Amino acid sequence: MFECLKDCCEKVDLKAIDDLKDIEGTEFYQKVIKVFPNIEKICNQGKKKDIIEFVRTLKHIFRTFKTYYLMIEDKFTHETLSKDIEYKICKKAKDVNSCNENLMPLILIYHDLGRLIQKRDHPYQSYKLIIENGLLKPYKLNPQENLLITKVIQYHLLFATIYTGESTFYGVYSLLNDTDLFKLFSKNKFSKSFIDLLEIFTFIDILGYPYSQIYDHYLKYYDEINLILNIIFESWENRDEALKLAFDYSVKWINWRLAGALRIFQFVETEPALTVEFYYDKIKENIRNSKNAILEKMNWDKIKEIYLKPTCRVQLKYALGFLMILAFGKFSRSKLNVKDEISDRLILFWIFLSQEMQKRVPNTDIYLWNVFIVGIKNWFGLNQNQLSSLTEEYIQKVIHAASFEFQEDKLEYNLSLDFKDLNSLI
Repeated sequence: MFECLKDCCEKVDLKAIDDLKDIEGTEFYQKVIKVFPNIEKICNQGKKKDIIEFVRTLKHIFRTFKTYYLMIEDKFTHETLSKDIEYKICKKAKDVNSCNENLMPLILIYHDLGRLIQKRDHPYQSYKLIIENGLLKPYKLNPQENLLITKVIQYHLLFATIYTGESTFYGVYSLLNDTDLFKLFSKNKFSKSFIDLLEIFTFIDILGYPYSQIYDHYLKYYDEINLILNIIFESWENRDEALKLAFDYSVKWINWRLAGALRIFQFVETEPALTVEFYYDKIKENIRNSKNAILEKMNWDKIKEIYLKPTCRVQLKYALGFLMILAFGKFSRSKLNVKDEISDRLILFWIFLSQEMQKRVPNTDIYLWNVFIVGIKNWFGLNQNQLSSLTEEYIQKVIHAASFEFQEDKLEYNLSLDFKDLNSLI
């Protein structure tokens, strides 16, 4: 079905894709539209709405295709990966392709189209576009194939956000409430296929950006996430048991989650000094040295028990840059140095958030909280005046003033933290 697209990928290298400016004038774009004619209208609408996002999204999609085809042909290389890990990642891609060669190309073409509609919840927007426009109908897929593709797209950030700490294993709450996904998971082999597709997709999605750097340890941790998700979904039909498992695993990952703001997910084990315990000790050291009244009274174990366990039911939306700024006072993609210090604002943010959750919903419940960080379009571009204004008092004020809603259809809370006041400090 996709041979002409594959042929087109062979004629262009990754750098050529990265350098593209006139997207519509390229052979690649024309081939894509020929293979997937039902995306042309969506692309045209997206281009009119935001040309920068249109170009960024299409270049990313093109790059994912090129990366995928390199993987299934054993031609994939990456400067920060060993040959052994490159081989193992390619094998995962080839296993998916050998099971069904139509799945991944369709996931890749449609997964980010929702960004042309609304970036804040683009996986769901992509899913809606597929359903409302019947985008998969031309491909004569069976019901299981349809569900696999649409649900991988709808939840395509789950794997990555568990790994970075923006979400936790409790993020499966949404999946457990998804009646369509239940139909798929009632057949055991499809729950495993779903997780395996998510894993290899996440590798490809990350590599769909030219600035991405991944290292050998990614495979080890991704495999662990894969294993845990499979364990949770083995209890799929007993929702309470599955949620308890998800919560318990999330509690075990609290240290990792907090250290996500220090980029543990990217740089752990890349140098002898950058061990898991090094990152965890940085968090604990920060608490010991804090002059904040809350932190002075408690040790790490008490803070985790009282404040951080409840936040295992929180998934932050597009918050990684924000968390890094809280930790370091600026955004950086570089490694943490041994002598670097971090701000207690990172821990205080989670404590204030936990307190606000208890205030809004005093009784303990099982619902998932979606916490949106809004008001700032680009956290990476804040000036020093704006960064200095992100005090603990200001953060607490924003959390107190956050808009709040309960989604009856999904049984989930939404809390939006609006930092728009920082825009006045430009």
